[in-house]
Amino acid sequence: MEETVQFFQVYQHYLLAAYLGICSVTDLWVKRISLTLTGVFFAIGMLRQLAVWFACFGGTNETGAYVCDLVITCVLSLLPGMFLLAVSLITGKQLGMADACAFFTCGIFLGLYQTILLLMLSLFVTGICGISLLLFHKGLSRGTDKKSKHRELPFLPFVFASFLFMMGCLELP
Repeated sequence: MEETVQFFQVYQHYLLAAYLGICSVTDLWVKRISLTLTGVFFAIGMLRQLAVWFACFGGTNETGAYVCDLVITCVLSLLPGMFLLAVSLITGKQLGMADACAFFTCGIFLGLYQTILLLMLSLFVTGICGISLLLFHKGLSRGTDKKSKHRELPFLPFVFASFLFMMGCLELP
């Protein structure tokens, strides 16, 4: 039982790193994130949650308390993605909806606390990059308007870099 749980805890971070790496590359080159890939990795994360739950509890309990714990854990882990989805809708999709969907997947793999930490670190790194681009490039261009200070920055490469930092510095298993 413990071996199964440990197996899933170790490899969940490698799976998430692979997902974020693939999405980062496509976000940089194509400026799109595959929702199919996101859905596949979300399903893998849900299956991992179920496998860990069955390994720990055997799926048997007359009171249903363990099922309730599983549902609460899954719903809470989706909160950062829900927050980003709301921000995307409120700002007129200034933040991509696919970025929010990517955080749903991160939430399923990492849980609430680590997903919030990943979100805060990613926003911090993105902000530092945006500010440095504004300061050192004296305005960013968008399209043909060279003096405009608006530019789209892909968010998932910063999420990927932040996740790698978390894996290395915070010693995620």
